[in-house]
Amino acid sequence: MAPDFLCIGAQKAGTTWLHENLRQHPGVWMPPVKEVHYFDKAIRHPSPFDRRFYSRRWRTHFTRRLGQRFDGTLGLRELRWDLNFFFARRSDDWYASIFEPGRDLCSGEITPGYSKLEPDEVAHVHSLCPDARIVFLMRDPIDRAWSGARMSSDRRGLDLADEARWRGYLDQQKKTRGDYLRTLRNWKASYGEERLLVGFFEEIAEDPAGLLTRVHSFLGLETGPELIPETATRRFNASSERSMPPEVEAHLAAMYIDDLHELHGMFGAPIEPWVRRAERVLAGTQVGT
Repeated sequence: MAPDFLCIGAQKAGTTWLHENLRQHPGVWMPPVKEVHYFDKAIRHPSPFDRRFYSRRWRTHFTRRLGQRFDGTLGLRELRWDLNFFFARRSDDWYASIFEPGRDLCSGEITPGYSKLEPDEVAHVHSLCPDARIVFLMRDPIDRAWSGARMSSDRRGLDLADEARWRGYLDQQKKTRGDYLRTLRNWKASYGEERLLVGFFEEIAEDPAGLLTRVHSFLGLETGPELIPETATRRFNASSERSMPPEVEAHLAAMYIDDLHELHGMFGAPIEPWVRRAERVLAGTQVGT
């Protein structure tokens, strides 16, 4: 069966928060592992006889799930799902099969990597999930990029003191995870605007219940204060705290200013603080030169 919804990112824009809170709704079913990565990764290495099948993410998910199995909380039904998820050949039929436990609920998955998909890849998603609703969370791209860099430093050893390294990383990220206009264009081409909900990272801090209620309504779920979990006010998956150097902020402001103006024309008020911040940084840079 096809999932009813997909959250396609953006990375470091609140997708873990959404996963942790949405899965607590009694009308929702999601895979027990966040980020299935079928359309952007697994589809390219479908065979369990290929060593690339057992990626770092696969190993991480498997280790966590194995720990849950040893604590006695998982039954035979979960074992069958695990065997299928971890060891079956990846295919469109396999992707549909992992949502079978949620047949009578609103099922979906959250994989930020899907924001990077090319138009033909999004068209493939649509061919399998034509009625899916798409959720895209956006964050000030300057802050999102720096948060991603900190995560890459924590997990992969990116040297943030090496200017050539951080410039190369941030420039590459702009072409993939940071290009919100590209993501919106590619997904709207297949799904249209009516099946795409855009949320903003700032809402998680300012009005988490409001954002979650908006997502519930968009997905056709029952809404109400009693369906907002206590975890709605918690932070998840935060990167290590490191202040953004002025030279990095100036580089990012120059990189994103044109996109920010276009996004402001599309979404208005939520983007205003992003635009003002970038313009302020650029004005300060010009004064200092």
